[in-house]
Amino acid sequence: MKPIPFRPVLLAPIALLLGLVAACGPRGDAEAAGKDGEGSKPKEAKALLVRAVHPEIGELSDRLEVTARVVAFEKAPILPRVDGVVTALHHREGERVEAGAILAELESQEQTLERDGAKLALDQAALAVTQAQLALDESRAVVRGETVTLENERRKLARARQQHEERVISDQDLEAAQYTFDAAIAKKEQSDLAVRKLEEDVRAKSIMQADAARKLQQAELRLEWCRIRATITGTITVRNVSVGQRATMGQAAFEIEDLDSLVIEPSVPEKELRFLRRGLPVEVNCTAHPGEFFRGEVVYVANRIDPEGGKILSRIRLEPRADRPLLPGMFVQGHIITRRKSDILLLPKKSLLFERDRPYVFIVDRGEKGAPTARKTYVRKGLEDPESVEYLPAEGGEAPLTAEAEIILVGLDRLVDGAAIRVEGDPEPMPEAKAESPAGAEGGPEKKPEDGAPAKR
Repeated sequence: MKPIPFRPVLLAPIALLLGLVAACGPRGDAEAAGKDGEGSKPKEAKALLVRAVHPEIGELSDRLEVTARVVAFEKAPILPRVDGVVTALHHREGERVEAGAILAELESQEQTLERDGAKLALDQAALAVTQAQLALDESRAVVRGETVTLENERRKLARARQQHEERVISDQDLEAAQYTFDAAIAKKEQSDLAVRKLEEDVRAKSIMQADAARKLQQAELRLEWCRIRATITGTITVRNVSVGQRATMGQAAFEIEDLDSLVIEPSVPEKELRFLRRGLPVEVNCTAHPGEFFRGEVVYVANRIDPEGGKILSRIRLEPRADRPLLPGMFVQGHIITRRKSDILLLPKKSLLFERDRPYVFIVDRGEKGAPTARKTYVRKGLEDPESVEYLPAEGGEAPLTAEAEIILVGLDRLVDGAAIRVEGDPEPMPEAKAESPAGAEGGPEKKPEDGAPAKR
């Protein structure tokens, strides 16, 4: 077998590669460090620019959001009481009227004639009563005269009986006296009966007079119904009739709404019932008046819950204003203030961060040397609104925040606890003096000594 010859040329590439690795070893790193000047010194972290604010002392409220449409609580459709053609129109839409004001008039010739006939019938009935009363008075006068006559005849009969006992008069004279007395009694009873008949006649004619008066009132009422009147005080919002048109019973000729009795009736979820009660203040706004809030008060809370929607009806009365900016039909949104706190510490919501649902903020820690750092501080939230949140100290004995604390608001995305910061508005820090280079060193000129100081060698 022939031996394989040794070929040293194949080791040349390997030797070349090992030489390159040795050249890039500690010596190369030292050279790189030499280029950086002081390679053994770590670079100092750059201070992060932040913006900080002081917490405010203010007021917050716990709110229950509501939405609804404005309606007038006092409103009424004005219905004609009789059919008829409109002959006069006294008020139109947009006008404010008092209760009882005549809005329109209907044709009334028939009702006028009926009223006049009822007046005549009443006059006739009154005349009949007067005549019957006169006859009654005359009959009573006759009864009074016969009463006197009867008393005289009674006395005469008594004397006749006495004289008959004394044998002064005969039996025939006594009988005549008795007959005269009995006739007077019969005549008196007849007159009394006539008086009772006349009293009944007066009573009957008085009833007829009362019936005639009632018919006159009915006729006058039907005539009055030809005038369409306002039933409440308010503003005419709808008018459905004009002069010459026929008004029909049961169809509203006008609609009146009291714009000083505006309410909203929102339905509140059942779970919020514990916060809802009468007298709570309310604030609402609408798109027609942006930026303006209108106040109100809860005046009614229903005593039952809608089983279908699980909500409870409430009624909020809005405070009336002279300029009447709100109108029925407007859509408003707002809140019921269920609780209010004042003189509390408010944190901007933008400053809050969360760690597993535990809120915290970064505050500026000036430290003893005056170099500010960011300090992580846990907090608890109280009442809140879209911009602020009530500050409550976190559990665990951490020192509470005060109004003098500096809450970091901008620059939170890169902050960690203890990070060096520079607060916007603070004076710029003085730059540190660079280390002196020895004379003749590479890359560093010789530093000249200050006046009066010996030069370093």
